Amino acid sequence: MDRGIAQLMDPETASLRSAERKIRQAQAQQIRQILTYVSRVENRSAVEDGSSHLTSAPLPPGAPDAPVEARRAAVLHAAQALQASEHYVGELVAAASLAQERLPRTWDSFCQGRIGVQHLLQMARSSLTLLSPENVALLDQRGCAYAEEHTPGELAAWLRRFIAAREPEAAARRNQEAQRERRVSVTHLEDGVSLLTALLPTVTAEQIRRRLNAVARSPQQAIPHDPSVVPEAAGAEDPSSTGPDLPASRGAGDTRTLEQRTADLLAGWLLSGRGAQERPADVSVGLLVPLETLSGDAEAPALSRDRSFTLPAQVVRRLLGHSGTRVTWYELGVRNAEALGSDTQDPDVLSVRYRGRFVPKILREAIRFRDGTCQAPGCQVPAENCDIDHQRPWRDSGRDGAGGQTEGQNLWTLCRRHHLLKTAGHLPPPTDRSAAPATGRPSAMPTAVRAAA
Repeated sequence: MDRGIAQLMDPETASLRSAERKIRQAQAQQIRQILTYVSRVENRSAVEDGSSHLTSAPLPPGAPDAPVEARRAAVLHAAQALQASEHYVGELVAAASLAQERLPRTWDSFCQGRIGVQHLLQMARSSLTLLSPENVALLDQRGCAYAEEHTPGELAAWLRRFIAAREPEAAARRNQEAQRERRVSVTHLEDGVSLLTALLPTVTAEQIRRRLNAVARSPQQAIPHDPSVVPEAAGAEDPSSTGPDLPASRGAGDTRTLEQRTADLLAGWLLSGRGAQERPADVSVGLLVPLETLSGDAEAPALSRDRSFTLPAQVVRRLLGHSGTRVTWYELGVRNAEALGSDTQDPDVLSVRYRGRFVPKILREAIRFRDGTCQAPGCQVPAENCDIDHQRPWRDSGRDGAGGQTEGQNLWTLCRRHHLLKTAGHLPPPTDRSAAPATGRPSAMPTAVRAAA
């Protein structure tokens, strides 16, 4: 794996992998049949349309385009045969046609069963975003190799990084256009609940998410209950139980889940028109920013700490120059420990060994920037929501002097779920952490951009 992770390659799952590949090959064969059918209908329509023009007057303005309508009809009939929606089958046809034309390596990998339908759809959509044919060819080469070893979710994040890095100016223009569409909408669902949706700039949305999460997680923070919600402990005939008598903090016995506390907190903030009197919360947004971007010598985008999104250079510079932004700088060179000379005056924080079990704050930040997400295969839980775990337990540090130390090489981020798996012996740590991740980390100076108060 690209992050130096030990693959969970249980020999007993070999049959599952083989079965999955056969399923993918069957899906590829089905899509090839759909393409053949659509092409046959289009060709038949073109022949009929051509012969009709020989014997009749030209079509009036606004008349249906016969080849286009024939393609739509073919998609409709194919969707009926598959018991699928026209939209989905249309996406399959478009993606497969694009891959055949522009992404030959990706198409071959799909036909061989090495990648799945979702991988193919994502690669095809991304090829349309790129403007340069050279970048499309590079996408076909690098993206296909990445897709063969990663989940669709991981591929989606990789594609966002790739496109922003290869064509930063175009990405910046799309960012400006997308921000003009910012809005809030409400969709009423069944059973008395509704979906509140806000389309916001990514940094703004990330700050809101982190602020809500930090306050809702606090065991001391009192969060008012939503008066529209009847607690499970109370009957519908006792609406007064939604009042101030219910415990509002975890320390006082609040039994709401984190998601419920977060939803009630958001509702309270929006309805009151002011922030709750919460304790100070760390709502920093970690960014990896190349020095050339900061100086204006390059337009390379910034990368979020968890590698899930990028920001155009002009957005980063505007954000850093805003009077309401508080900035904490961390210059963390992520290099192999053996590459550092003995006369290094400012050693890489990841190469320093600390005494004791608990990880100092600056090393925690370095580990989170380095890993980005939980290091279990396929997991995308952001590093800030993960535990900093000793790959070899700290208690082993005194046995042979070779492991269990509190140092970068022996530490990794694991979400609580995978931390428990590792503790139980089901997630072996990597045997080599020296290899640089293929997550696209630039040579950069990470910055933690703190939200305005």
